[in-house]
Amino acid sequence: MFLFSKDFTEKDSQKNIPEGLSISCRNSETMVTVCGPEEKITSFVATMKAKQVNIESIQCSALPLHSQFMEDVVTLFRQKMENVSI
Repeated sequence: MFLFSKDFTEKDSQKNIPEGLSISCRNSETMVTVCGPEEKITSFVATMKAKQVNIESIQCSALPLHSQFMEDVVTLFRQKMENVSI
């Protein structure tokens, strides 16, 4: 999974982010971090650069903890915890 940070508002981001990507962090009013699968990030970065948007890719070694991609982990965690006796 890759992350990238781009220099426009969350509202602008929501209009432009394709399905399969999500905002994982709101860094400031004009900068958000978006995460998703590498191929979708690569395509989106190219599209935004063609539109002259200031954007950079960042490789991330862990899951973006502030994103929809954690939902599967939460489900798995809950299933495992059901079998733990305290």
